[in-house]
Amino acid sequence: MTHRDHGPGDQLPWQARFPFFYGWVIVAVAFGVTFIATGPFWTIGVFVAPMQQDLGWSRSAILGAVTVRGIVASLAGPLVGGYLDRPGGARNATVLSGLLSAGTVLATYRVESELEFFLVFGVLGGIGSVIQNSALYGATVPKWFVRRRGSAVALVTMGSPVATMVLPALFAGVIDASGWRMAWVVMGVLAVLLAVLPGFLLVSQPEDVGLHPDGATGRDATAAATHANREPSSTLAQAIRSPVFWILNLALALGSLPVAGLPANLVPLFTDRGIGREMAVFGFSTYGLLGLLGRVFWGYLINRRSIAAVLLILGVYGTAATPLIFFMQGDVTVIYAPLIAFGIGSYVSFNQLVWASYFGREHLGAITGAARPFASITASLGPFLMAWLFDTWGSYDAGVHLMTGAWLLSTVALAWAMTTEKRRIPSGTL
Repeated sequence: MTHRDHGPGDQLPWQARFPFFYGWVIVAVAFGVTFIATGPFWTIGVFVAPMQQDLGWSRSAILGAVTVRGIVASLAGPLVGGYLDRPGGARNATVLSGLLSAGTVLATYRVESELEFFLVFGVLGGIGSVIQNSALYGATVPKWFVRRRGSAVALVTMGSPVATMVLPALFAGVIDASGWRMAWVVMGVLAVLLAVLPGFLLVSQPEDVGLHPDGATGRDATAAATHANREPSSTLAQAIRSPVFWILNLALALGSLPVAGLPANLVPLFTDRGIGREMAVFGFSTYGLLGLLGRVFWGYLINRRSIAAVLLILGVYGTAATPLIFFMQGDVTVIYAPLIAFGIGSYVSFNQLVWASYFGREHLGAITGAARPFASITASLGPFLMAWLFDTWGSYDAGVHLMTGAWLLSTVALAWAMTTEKRRIPSGTL
């Protein structure tokens, strides 16, 4: 792996002289970025009703901008993926991405037409969020950890369920007090504080500052280096020639449809079933709590089992849990949120780990960048498809059936990937 070598007489970078392993600083920064970067997605359900009432837009128009945002981010992913592998790449890309993302959220304060919202929040916001959504925990954090990779990524992705617990209630309060436009301003300020400023602390990989994965030293460092060398180390060209690369892309794309489509529509789904707005927001907050617990459980399991096997179990769980909404009535329906969160929150957190597991750390940014469009596009389509089916049929039932089918097909594809695991491309370079 390319990195700067430090001789015995060299003064190590300050990150290497930190009182504890600097990888945990990377985890903390990535947690904050994940927390606020997922804010527009997790809180859009709270904005739907007031924006509809004020502007007269349809639900599919509002959530369609979320879809545009995700699609633009996914298409831009391959252009910056390789840059994340360079020294300073994670820092520079995260800061610039955060500035643009925060700026577009702030600019949403002044939108008056659907076209403005699509261009500002959707197109420009998508360009700004390309790094924030998954690149840090998919391409940067896995480089800092090998033995503790599952636990480290679990901690990073907890930013998303914490956002689910905190942000909907926060912005619902801001909307009630000052209107939906001011709520977007508050979100933009938080983006600067939690994503842009801490982004300056990022380092692409431990070797860039004279460290080893997991903070290994002495004999442990030698063992860690040996373990890292034994990991598959594939170039992007080798990866795309591997059948399992495409099977995994198919599986993750199908699984990403419900993991995005269901949460974004939970609040309006609950209110349409006769549940009060406060209870619906409370139910959505419990989604975040179970998402947290799920990450702890599944992160622990990933440290000890194949990531493909864990994702397969999550697919089975999602297939069984998604249609349970049809058997619930009254306020008890809100328990649907934590039920699906236990699977969805973990799936969206850990699916990117398959690339490090199959293709190694060295070219991880380029590989995840090339793979990201497939899952990101379907994830972006999820909220819109649910809203469009509601606008078309006057019910979310068709959308829930679609999401259940996507889970089932994703599970089948993951099983297929496991049967081709032995066909992974060998280590080495072209």
